[in-house]
Amino acid sequence: MAHQMNLLIKKIITSPIFEPIIKMLLVIINHFQNSNLALAKLRELSQKPNLTPEYPCIMHWATFSKATKTILSLQDNIRIMAITHSNLLMTNERTNNHNITQTIDDTGFWKKLAIFYELLKPYDHIIMILESE
Repeated sequence: MAHQMNLLIKKIITSPIFEPIIKMLLVIINHFQNSNLALAKLRELSQKPNLTPEYPCIMHWATFSKATKTILSLQDNIRIMAITHSNLLMTNERTNNHNITQTIDDTGFWKKLAIFYELLKPYDHIIMILESE
């Protein structure tokens, strides 16, 4: 049953409706994973010294919910960082993140990301129950 729920979550995640939101979510996570300076500043702003935004696992679709929740919980700090330390959002040469600051500044992105998270949240709870049995 948990497998079927994961497949259902996969359908939601791979839908064209959420594809651009997920793409930018992954760009944001990838940037902080690959830029030590940006991650250090985010840790400082969030007052979470051990913070590391985790990339979701493709085989466990429910991990997208955890990754989304983490980024949403850091939204204010990420947006402050885009204003006060935008240079740290442009230093990562390994990723194409030229529009990461535009995304961070876009309130529509954050609203859609919150909707995406709210849609996944009940499935996470059900999967947790099913996997514990």
